[in-house]
Amino acid sequence: GGLERKLINREDKAQGLKELFTPKVVYLLLLFMMAALFSFSFHSNIAMMVGEKGMGTSADVSKITSLNYLVAFVLGITYGKLSGVMKDRTLAFGFAVLALGLLIASFSSSFAMLMIGGVLFGFGSGIQEVSTIYYLSNEAEKRATMAISLGLVFVNIGITFSPLVITALKTTLLSSSSAAAGMLVGAAGFALLAGVELLYRNHMRKSKPSVKGEGE
Repeated sequence: GGLERKLINREDKAQGLKELFTPKVVYLLLLFMMAALFSFSFHSNIAMMVGEKGMGTSADVSKITSLNYLVAFVLGITYGKLSGVMKDRTLAFGFAVLALGLLIASFSSSFAMLMIGGVLFGFGSGIQEVSTIYYLSNEAEKRATMAISLGLVFVNIGITFSPLVITALKTTLLSSSSAAAGMLVGAAGFALLAGVELLYRNHMRKSKPSVKGEGE
């Protein structure tokens, strides 16, 4: 009766967790957590950046963030075409664009340059956000809903600890508390993630069993 159903449910949940927490899924969860951590370096520093460099007011900041979200939205719609071209290098490409956007924003000397950095950041963000759902659902096909939910939890963990980690890194490594230093840390972080993702995908490509008769 009831006891049997509880035991079956527990076994099903245990099996579900076992199927979910594969090395590939764990890798993606940690990757997207770090991506969210470095991504927030833009959102938490953009207003301070404009103020520090005297580039405008809060209204100007809203222009950058609005354009950022618009670009991310458009990229989300066209993600299928981009992934068709970039294939398994799509996410690494997105991380590289995020790194470039943050780097330009960090060294910007004008509002126009900051806008360019913001547009590039929005482009990379669109790739990252769609990839979070696509990659997790693809790797945990039988437990896709659970994987995506868990992925969002890890993303929120990254965002929560972002200010603490970014501040610690910029003061320790760059001896600075400026918004530009925070964005520079984010750029370095995304460059590192792009390298890690490229190496991982290359490893996965090489470890795939070769098709019999391939190349004959």
